[in-house]
Amino acid sequence: MSEWFYTDSSATRQGPLNERGLSELNRDRTINASTLVWREGLEEWVPFAKVAGSVFGKNEEGEPMETGVCAYSGRVFPIGETIPYGEALVGLEFKDEFVQQMMESGTVGIADATGNPLDYVGFWWRTLSSFLD
Repeated sequence: MSEWFYTDSSATRQGPLNERGLSELNRDRTINASTLVWREGLEEWVPFAKVAGSVFGKNEEGEPMETGVCAYSGRVFPIGETIPYGEALVGLEFKDEFVQQMMESGTVGIADATGNPLDYVGFWWRTLSSFLD
């Protein structure tokens, strides 16, 4: 088993931990697809999404598992635990929140939902809507 290191939000090296520990940090949203990780044998630090397939294990053919990045949470999932929405993938556990975000932002077609953050209306629009209600 390899010893993995990762960078936290303040760019400080954390670790070592094994593949299971790294995947648990992904599940807990401590790390995401863009978090830099490294282990011995890698020339440089790479985004977690690039090596996540080997961390999650191997498929029936013995190759690293195919993974995808959830457009809502930024977490990496095995491809079988995602659903497609256009060109984006959404983790099964985030589909309700993703659809809610899409409805609130009025997005119809997307290539990647991470590029469509919620735009909150200002004070006067909220006041007007409160008055109308």
